[in-house]
Amino acid sequence: MPESAPERIAPCPPPRERMIRRIAEALGRPEAMFRKDGASGSDFADQGELLRIWQSLTDHADRRRILAFARGVASERSGVIRP
Repeated sequence: MPESAPERIAPCPPPRERMIRRIAEALGRPEAMFRKDGASGSDFADQGELLRIWQSLTDHADRRRILAFARGVASERSGVIRP
């Protein structure tokens, strides 16, 4: 019986790439938007700041407050909220 070729496993993308993919999927945006030339400089800086702030919040109640505030602002602007 012939030996089968070893199964090839695709290399895991670097952590940065995995994070970009997860963020893009969560926001329903293309991954390119989160790369160097994908968003305008100020948009990219603002997104990065929001993520850094979020990461610094360790208390679940604080994160819930931020989410409630963001949902309120989004509702005022668009009338549509995704919980």
